[in-house]
Amino acid sequence: MTMSVDESVDESVDAGGRRTRPSARRGNDDARPSARDGDDVEAPRGSTSAVDDDERDLSVAERLCATQLGVSYDKRDRPWLEHGEACLLATGQLYPLCAVATGMRTANISLCGYMELVPNIVGAAYFVGVAGTVASCVWGTLRATRAEPHRALKAARFAAGMTPAVTLAGTFVFPRCMWNVHQTCVVWWAWSALFAMVFEWVADSKFVARRARCGERVVTSDVVLPQLTYVIGFAITLKFYYTNSSDFFRGEILSANSFSWWCLSKHRAGTFAGRSKARTYTWRELFLGDGLYAALMMCVYRFNQYHGCGGTWGTF
Repeated sequence: MTMSVDESVDESVDAGGRRTRPSARRGNDDARPSARDGDDVEAPRGSTSAVDDDERDLSVAERLCATQLGVSYDKRDRPWLEHGEACLLATGQLYPLCAVATGMRTANISLCGYMELVPNIVGAAYFVGVAGTVASCVWGTLRATRAEPHRALKAARFAAGMTPAVTLAGTFVFPRCMWNVHQTCVVWWAWSALFAMVFEWVADSKFVARRARCGERVVTSDVVLPQLTYVIGFAITLKFYYTNSSDFFRGEILSANSFSWWCLSKHRAGTFAGRSKARTYTWRELFLGDGLYAALMMCVYRFNQYHGCGGTWGTF
């Protein structure tokens, strides 16, 4: 019995002499997406995220760092230029250090009080941090709102997330010398940020998830440290609000950076239901993208300070 050329290609002989046809594995392998360097590949639908799978093999200390440090922990083996989140938090720390180092005396020892006096090159560090935080807050709010199937909770998530974003921007658009509008933004931001953290915890609790989404969570992040440190910083500012001291200044720095940390934690892969990709956030997105917003905010701030308060445009 002869074998045709086509059959010799399509068939093979096993150890027992039986003819078998090769499976279409090669075709499936070719169609399977490859994880090239730098590419984000989404997890299969209905499966656990890759981040959760990796954390199962970690020790307790490593799991704590992976959960609380989140996206920065995931980037630990990447070049430092890709750590946009860490760079943003670093700029938030750089501003108060440089502001105090200038030796300028301010009538109000606070982030806003120093902003009216420091050179623009120093103020730019904090405006970059503020702009990046506002952009990340808006980004996370839109993702959570889109993933929320319940109509009432969808509207509540949008309001809870956008309120601190808008009021934080208003805090650094209207200088402290425009006291009424500035202080209104400060108070609204402080309380709305606290409310947003509590609301997210309640909306994604097992009790609400079972009744609104058949047990599914919209925000799957287990980050708790930034919320805890924000509450501590918030309590410090309340205690020393009328003292005009460095204690209030420290509490303000702690609460501001904790809010930034909380917003940036949403960049991690698998944070939102139906989205397994992490947000691409490197030095380019921070200094070129959010840096443009920071420049616009700073110009509006100096304009209001010059025309609304009779101040100066600042020096470089």
